[in-house]
Amino acid sequence: MKITSEARCRYCGGPTKEWIRTIDWNRRISNEIFNYFQCANCELIALSPVPADISPYYPKSYYTIPASLAELEAISRPERYKIELIRPFARPGKLLEMGPAWGSFASLAKQAGFDVDVIERDSQCRRFLTETVGVNVINKGENDEHAALKNAGTYDVIALWHVLEHLSDPWKTLDILVEKLNRGGCLIIATPNPDSFQRYVFKSRWTHIDAPRHMTLIPVGWLKKTLAAKGVRPVLATTTDAGDKGWNRFGWKFSSANMLPKKLSLAGKAFGLILSGIAAPLESRAWLGACYTLILKRDE
Repeated sequence: MKITSEARCRYCGGPTKEWIRTIDWNRRISNEIFNYFQCANCELIALSPVPADISPYYPKSYYTIPASLAELEAISRPERYKIELIRPFARPGKLLEMGPAWGSFASLAKQAGFDVDVIERDSQCRRFLTETVGVNVINKGENDEHAALKNAGTYDVIALWHVLEHLSDPWKTLDILVEKLNRGGCLIIATPNPDSFQRYVFKSRWTHIDAPRHMTLIPVGWLKKTLAAKGVRPVLATTTDAGDKGWNRFGWKFSSANMLPKKLSLAGKAFGLILSGIAAPLESRAWLGACYTLILKRDE
């Protein structure tokens, strides 16, 4: 695509090219057009301009908070793979999760023996995390993650499960998190894969774009290079763990629904699940999956 000067890369200042133009296909809150640009230098993909107020795109229905701890434990069972995924690399100790929502992983990490802190924007989720899950919410009553982190301690594990893409300046967040990661500590990041097969199939209606809530889409090469420069290096990189396979199915299901009028969305989802089975062998190949997971360790 043609290089444009309309949007400079917010990370490196380089020239950009239009990557995709789309609307909020997932929730259809408005028909506003959102433009994503990819930097010609660093290849980072970012929404530009970022809405001045993103809150209207996170309606109250965005989170369905469990009614009890027992219900949380029931819905958390499918996420136990996360503990098994990090266990070979992460020593027990202090763990920080950013964006835990109602706390599925935070609860599992607590049960696994970690001392858990969390940072969460949603006030209802913060209340549930404090009163029901029983983990320490750092940003009580505030939504400035960076300010909350300033007074936090250091951690042996920091986890961001599908959170980084929601940040307009993930590089700034990563800078702070690396400072808060102990030597030999683990950083876990799961995020959509902009180089996935699905993205080429569905283009602007690919559900993992999730405009405008996903403000940054991050090629795995950018993340590896950026963190290696800070002394944090991958020990596991995959698109085929249990979670990523689930996101593959999710992507086919909801992207197919996005291709049809809303009244036909159920038919689209059913067809998408059929497609997900057909595409599974292809998506098991290196870096064609809808999402990827990185586990990185800070140099000793």
